[in-house]
Amino acid sequence: MPKTHKQNHIPVKQIGLDARQLGLRAFQGGRFDEAITHWSPLAPQDMAVGAALAEAYFRRALKTPTKNAGADLGQAVALAPNEPRYQYHLGMQLHRTGALAEAITHYQATIEQRGPHGAALLLALAHLELDPQVDLAAMVVAPDISAALTPTQALLRGTPPDTSVPNLAARVQRTTSSNASEAEALLRLWQGLDQIATGDAAAAETLADPRSLANPTLIAIRRSYQGVARAQSGDLVDAFGLWQKTYASGGRTAALLDNLAAALQVRLGALLDTGDNADAATLAYETRELPINNAALNELRIQVFDDAAHTAASSGDWARAAQLWESARALVGTANSLGSPRPLWHNLALAYEAQEQWLPAAEAWRGMLRTAPRRGSSDTTISAVQWAWVRARVIECYKHAGRPDEAVTVFRQMIKVEPDNLELRLQLADALAANDQAQAAANEIQRILKIDPSHAEAQIRHAELLQARGYWLDAENALRTAVQQQPEHENLRRRFSRLLLDHAERSIDMGSGNVAEPLLREGMALDPENAQFPLQLARVCFNLRRDDEAKKLLEQALELAGGDLQVHLDVFLCWVIEENMTEVRALISRIEELAPPTAFYAQLGTLTIVEISSPPPQPFSLFGRPPAKPQPPVDNEWTALGQELIARALAQQPEDIRLYILITSELMKVRADLAQSIIDTAARLAPEDTSVLITRSIVLALNNQKREAKEQLRKIGILARKSGNRALAARVDAMRREIDSPFFHFAMQMGPLDDDELDYL
Repeated sequence: MPKTHKQNHIPVKQIGLDARQLGLRAFQGGRFDEAITHWSPLAPQDMAVGAALAEAYFRRALKTPTKNAGADLGQAVALAPNEPRYQYHLGMQLHRTGALAEAITHYQATIEQRGPHGAALLLALAHLELDPQVDLAAMVVAPDISAALTPTQALLRGTPPDTSVPNLAARVQRTTSSNASEAEALLRLWQGLDQIATGDAAAAETLADPRSLANPTLIAIRRSYQGVARAQSGDLVDAFGLWQKTYASGGRTAALLDNLAAALQVRLGALLDTGDNADAATLAYETRELPINNAALNELRIQVFDDAAHTAASSGDWARAAQLWESARALVGTANSLGSPRPLWHNLALAYEAQEQWLPAAEAWRGMLRTAPRRGSSDTTISAVQWAWVRARVIECYKHAGRPDEAVTVFRQMIKVEPDNLELRLQLADALAANDQAQAAANEIQRILKIDPSHAEAQIRHAELLQARGYWLDAENALRTAVQQQPEHENLRRRFSRLLLDHAERSIDMGSGNVAEPLLREGMALDPENAQFPLQLARVCFNLRRDDEAKKLLEQALELAGGDLQVHLDVFLCWVIEENMTEVRALISRIEELAPPTAFYAQLGTLTIVEISSPPPQPFSLFGRPPAKPQPPVDNEWTALGQELIARALAQQPEDIRLYILITSELMKVRADLAQSIIDTAARLAPEDTSVLITRSIVLALNNQKREAKEQLRKIGILARKSGNRALAARVDAMRREIDSPFFHFAMQMGPLDDDELDYL
């Protein structure tokens, strides 16, 4: 696949351009940071560059109106103090941050420099905010501005505004550059505020004015006070909704948050009083992001969250429980007075574990560990054993999450506190091994054995690490010595026998039956109830042509297996390899008595055909002579038996499309001709099933019907694109291109359709 070329921004020296020109290019491209860098050293000696630098600062402030905008505007004013635009915007920036005296200075400079007309109104507003008693008439402002702001000053003074001033609406309109409707709406807002102040019930109706106002801030103010009016009339539900909308639109003031807190506390209390706990939890969850610093309300919200989480957990809704406990934990973290987060961390960890969300679970257990008391503390509510259990949960969850590196960090921190805790060191060794730090794990195990040479679990880990590095004999000798020292230790005996079995199976696969046999006999003496020992020993005996002994061992394995169907399948395969039809049919009858035979008929049938039809292994070389041409398939009593068993399975589940595909996927490895009839039947049953059609295309190709296979894949790709499934379309297109490849047969006969493939289709 061709690489995608990406253009990287690499600074290069632009030959022939000086700093002045480089700054101009950056400025024209909107890269004001770069322009400022180039021009700053030149500005003191070059007035033109100084003016350009001021404009760069100004434009950067407007482009990124953050907390740094004030500094940039200040630089612009310092470089060009006679530019009214800079003065005006710096005044507004200072006004927003509450620096009223400084804002007034810059508004006055703007007016003197004949800057934007809005500066006069803002100057008057700043004076009013600084001192509501200021004499507007004595100020050097336009009469229209003075008249328009008189109602506002009355409100700030706490007296009713006089909205009957002649031509007030027209003056407001001219002063605020609004239209007639907006001016009338503003007058109505003032009237509503006066009605609220006097307790007039008509305030709610007055403020429910649908007309637009001059800017969003005024709209937010009107909505907020409409909520106040609703609350005064006893409609707290509507009031709360109006305040929520105001908060969501950005009108976030301390008074608004106080109103929300009071209303929320009343509503939650009312719901709990009437037993509507679920509705209370929903309301608390929906408002969880409100930054309300009200201890009484937050205690109530935590109680609501915790009660609802326990209810959700008891009904098995762990996702809901986790949401609620996390909300409660976040609230508890806002103030020490709200109690310990320890029980919430505990419950949250259990909720995540129940959902198999292992990383969040590990983090929750770690959160709980952070609440553990310091050494010498009088807090004994949780014992040392219980804290050890919590630590174990941390490592286990990180293992499940595939993050043993995090577990390593946790346990190293714990061992610093408890260096003689051997269980902690063992858990650290497990985490190191899981993190592919085998040598570090081995070192930790050696430290444990140096402190306690008979520590059984450390001895087991020591042997496992040796085995993983291929030192089989050293691993066996280490565990053999440990078992001799502690013969009654059940786990030591079991792990030693497992090691012997693993080594024996590996030796059998390598053709070393003489090595495997003594290992199996030693393991059988340690674990006489394990069916795998006589089963694997029977394989050795068959290879050595001790057939009678092998038959007895297989019978012993079946008796030990009881209802373990996997052992029965393994024994079945042994008799197929030996081509003993009598034993095979007898074993089929025994399997039929153990479980519903449908799935096992399919397994037995495909096992038989694959084993009998598989050619002897040949070396595969990319550069040497190609593998010998496969011989035409030969049918015999074994392939007939396999087909008979498959037919039984399909007769019992004739519409199970997945069963047809699974059988086909196994048969195509060695007998694509037999697979063809199976998948053709599935295609007749489900002619639009994509997984069936793709599997059939593969089988057609394996049977050298490549043209038909490509045509079917082409049609599947068209349908996939029409349905928007681009991934499937790309997959079948790639498969269609690969059909002519000499490696297609080899790849497909490796068994391309496992469970994951089927789920993908």
